[in-house]
Amino acid sequence: MLRMWQFIRFRRDSCTDSSRPCYYGCYNARAVTVKQPNDAAPAMPLRQQVFHPLPPRSTLRYAASRDMSHTLILFDPDLAKHDPGPEHPESPWRWGSLGPALRALPPGIELRVPTRLVRAEDLFLVHSWGYVARILELRGKSGALDHETVLSAGSVDAALSAVGAAIEAVDEVIVGKARNAFAIVRPPGHHAGHDRAGGYCIFNNAAIAMAFALSRGMRRVLVLDIDAHRGDGTQEIFAARNDVLVASIHQIGLFPAEPDPAGVSEHINFALPPGSDDRAFIEALDGALCRADGFEPEFIVVSAGFDGHEDDPMSDLAITTNGYAQAVARIREFAEEHCHGRLVLILEGGYDGAALAACVAASISVLTAKTANDDVQPPEGER
Repeated sequence: MLRMWQFIRFRRDSCTDSSRPCYYGCYNARAVTVKQPNDAAPAMPLRQQVFHPLPPRSTLRYAASRDMSHTLILFDPDLAKHDPGPEHPESPWRWGSLGPALRALPPGIELRVPTRLVRAEDLFLVHSWGYVARILELRGKSGALDHETVLSAGSVDAALSAVGAAIEAVDEVIVGKARNAFAIVRPPGHHAGHDRAGGYCIFNNAAIAMAFALSRGMRRVLVLDIDAHRGDGTQEIFAARNDVLVASIHQIGLFPAEPDPAGVSEHINFALPPGSDDRAFIEALDGALCRADGFEPEFIVVSAGFDGHEDDPMSDLAITTNGYAQAVARIREFAEEHCHGRLVLILEGGYDGAALAACVAASISVLTAKTANDDVQPPEGER
C-alpha cells in the first residue's frame, strides 16, 4: 500500500508541439511512483501536488474566437480510458456515441480539450483527505470501489481530468472568457460523497466546481440536478451550507433512496413518479426555480444527466429530447435574470447512445442561441 510520503514523478520528453503549453504537450503517459528514502528530504505534501492527466491522443480545433459571447464546450477523447467493462452502463461506448453531436456544432462555440491541472487542494474542497489518498493509491490500477463503481487502469486519471474540466468551465465563465459552458465529462460525479464513491462516481465534479466558484468570490451558488437519479452526494456535501442550494429533479424509487429531510437541510427534491413526461418534468423544474428565486444565486451549475429520456434504459421517465432542451432554456433564462448568465452544465448520466447525443446537441443549441427560447418547442400541453 502506498504511503502519503510517496509522490508521483512525471518524466518530461522534448516538446513536439510548441503551440501547446508545456504541461499539456510535454508529459508522456509514463508516471512512476517513487518511494521516499528514509534519509531523504520530505516529499511534497499531498495538498501541494499537481496531477497531470495523460495527454490527449486527439486534438480538437477551436470553433470560435475567444470572447464572452461564445459558449465553451470542453471534451477530452481520452476520458474513454475509464473502462469499467463492456457490460457496464458507464462504459466508453458512451463517448463514441457523442461524435455526431460534436461534429455538427452551431456557430458561436469554442470546442477544446480541457487543459487545467488538478491540485489535491481542489479535491479537498469537498472530499476528505483520507478519501482522496485512498483514490490516488489506485491510480493506474484496476479494481472496484463498490459493486457498481468499477475502476480500470485509466479510471483515476479520467476522474482527475473530469474534475479539471469542470473547474476550467467555471473559471472561464467567471472571468468572462465564455458566456456559458458545458463540460462533457466522465465518469459522472453527483453520487460521490465527502468520503465515499458510489453510483459509478469517483469525485464529485459538480460539487467541486461549485466550491471552486465560491472560492473565486461567488457568494451563492445554485446547482440544478436533472439526472433521473437523485444527486445524493452533492446534497450530502452541502447539507450544512447556506451559500449553496441543491435542487434535484429525479424519479422516485430509483437509486439512491429518498433522503431523510434532516440530512439534506434546505435542499430541494422533486421526486417524479414513473412515466412522468415533459410536462411533469418542466412543472417540477419551474417549482425548483421558483423556490430558488429568493436564494438569489450568483452562479448556476447544472448536473446534466439525461437518463430520464424516454429511450434510456436506466429509468422509467418519459422525457423527450425537446423536454431537456426546454429545461436548459428555462435554466439559461433564469441565469440571465439572476446572475448575468453565469451557467455551466456538467454531464452526469445518459445511457442510451442516440438519446444522449441528441440531448447533448439540443443543450448546446440552447446555450448558443441568441435568446434562451430560440427554436425550442414548449412541452406538450402548453402549445
